[in-house]
Amino acid sequence: MQELLSLYEYIKSKYDNYQTIKCTSSEIVVVFHNEFEMKILLQNFYNVYFNGIFYYSVDWQDIKDTIDDVFTNNYVFCQQNNKIKIVSLKDYRENPHYIHAWTIEKTLK
Repeated sequence: MQELLSLYEYIKSKYDNYQTIKCTSSEIVVVFHNEFEMKILLQNFYNVYFNGIFYYSVDWQDIKDTIDDVFTNNYVFCQQNNKIKIVSLKDYRENPHYIHAWTIEKTLK
């Protein structure tokens, strides 16, 4: 719990300009806009989800770097076959296989 609270404080102090940043005893939820959110669940590792779709597990040493990468707004998060694919914003092109595509600022598809 202490590590999760420490991570929550890190996110809150560095990225307080988002709609909602919530913390419980087992998860942190960051709502970027009304169609896109990131959830971090603590279960031995930090399991990262975007809009309820599992992306990957990260250990304590790498979770802050992962969060910083997400918040740079240099990526598009694309839903394809109930999986999340992350694409560089400058390389993003419309793809009929993407069901949805989001940045941390807006919905693209």
